[in-house]
Order: sequence, then structure tokens, then C-alpha cells
Amino acid sequence: MEVSSRHLRAFVTVAEAMNFTRAAETLGISQPALSATIQQLEDILAARLFDRAGRRMRLTEVGRLYLGIAQRLLYELDSSLGVVRDLVEKRIGKLHVAALPSAASEIVAPALARFSETYPQIQLTVRDALNAEVIERVRRGEVDMGFGIPEGDSPALDVATILQDRFVAVLPIGHPLTRQPAVPWAALRGLPLVQVAPGSNTRRVVDRLLGGADRGSGGRIEAQIVSTAVGLVANGLGVSVLSELSTVPFAKLRVVETRPLIEPEVSRPLSLITRKGQTLSPAAEAFRSQLLGSA
Repeated sequence: MEVSSRHLRAFVTVAEAMNFTRAAETLGISQPALSATIQQLEDILAARLFDRAGRRMRLTEVGRLYLGIAQRLLYELDSSLGVVRDLVEKRIGKLHVAALPSAASEIVAPALARFSETYPQIQLTVRDALNAEVIERVRRGEVDMGFGIPEGDSPALDVATILQDRFVAVLPIGHPLTRQPAVPWAALRGLPLVQVAPGSNTRRVVDRLLGGADRGSGGRIEAQIVSTAVGLVANGLGVSVLSELSTVPFAKLRVVETRPLIEPEVSRPLSLITRKGQTLSPAAEAFRSQLLGSA
């Protein structure tokens, strides 16, 4: 038999009360059951813990030494259980998210604001990155979840689509194409094109539908991030193709104009991505449930 928390709690309660009757009442057990528990502990330790003289009792030398040990063990046990309860009840915890910049600003940020109102003690970390990095961070377990575009067959990942993010033409204010409610992809051929970073999901779609950087008669400019691409377009250096979600802040400010791209209409499934088989932390599970419940 090994020493259990039941033995420790019984011993500490008796040692503090120095009375079996009061200790039994405190623990909510019978006095014979308490006496049997103390006897078990003494048998395990092969030492007496109390000297009894009639109704009076006192700790032995071993008892005095063991009392400090037992109190410390119980404190650590109770503290650890308290931490776990706080974690489960979302009174403490951390939430790590990776997201495409467009998803981070337009989806994740508003959702986290609502989440923080309910769970203000949860520590939040948001890492914005290109799609490949978002997926890799999820795959390596560096974040609880990612917001990005699924790429190919990913059996190690669970994917829940949040919305279909269509591609739009990004045009300078007053550009002739803004007279149309929607713009065919073919209308962009031959125009100076502001491209986003190679390897990005958007770049692959544009190269597939408009040809690679070495094709077409229009000039081509390359930008690494969306805000730079929008700035170049706003200053008349070309037109661009971006996802509609990524252009929302700039369209609101009337920095540029956007039009849906048609013939064909193309969108990408913006998704919440987690590792398959992973048990999410209580905070991450609460955020996931909140987001999918409102999606």
C-alpha cells in the first residue's frame, strides 16, 4: 500500500485538532474509519505518529517531522488541482492563433474581441503569416489553430470552412474598369499588374488564370504584402488581384476600388485548421466553438 492524499489529509487534520472526534467531524467520516486510516499510514511508514495517554495525545518526533512534509504535499496537490480547475473554467490559459493577414484583421480580431469579453484572463497570441507558414505552424503544434486556405490533401489536419473568399480586381480610383459592375479576368491581360509574393495562394491563382510573370504584354510589379500592393495600385502603378477579404480595410477608406472577377468566378475556402486528433486546450476549444457557432 502507498501513501495517498486520503492518508495525508487524515493525518494533518488529526495533528491540527489533536482530537480524533473533532477531526472525524471535520473530515465527515466516522471516528473508527479515521483511526483505521491513521493506523494504515503508521503501518506504511513503519513508525508511530502519535503518542496517546488517555484522552491526551501528542505528535512523536517522526510525527512532527512528517507533519511539515504532509502539509506541503497537500498544499501542492490542492494548488495543482486549483490550477487545473482554473484552466478548465477558462479563468487562466493561453490561446495561440496563426492566420493570413486578411483573416487576422477581418475575422480573428473581431472574434477575439468577443472572446475576451467572456474570458478576459486568457492570454492571446496572434501570428500573421503567409498561408504555407500558417499551415506549417499548425502541423508542428506551434499554435492551437490556424486560419488559412487548405492546400491539397492534408490527412493530418482537420479543416472547417468559414467562408468562401472570392477574388476581386483592385483598381485605382476612377479607372475605366470601375465603370463595370464586374470585371472579366481577360480584361486584365495587357495591363500593368501588381503581383503579390510568389508562393502565395493568390499568386498561384493569378499565374494560372493570367499567365506567369514572363507572359503578357503589360508591365509587372511585385509586392510582398497586401498593403504594399494596394499602395502601388492607389498611386496608379497598375491593377492587382487580391482576395476580397484582404481588400476590405482599403475599400472602406476609398483608397482603391474593387470589382468582382468573373469568367470564371474564383474563390478560396478560408478555413479554421487544427491538427487531427489533437485535444485542444479549454481556451482553444471555447474559441473554436464560439467562432464556428457564429459562422
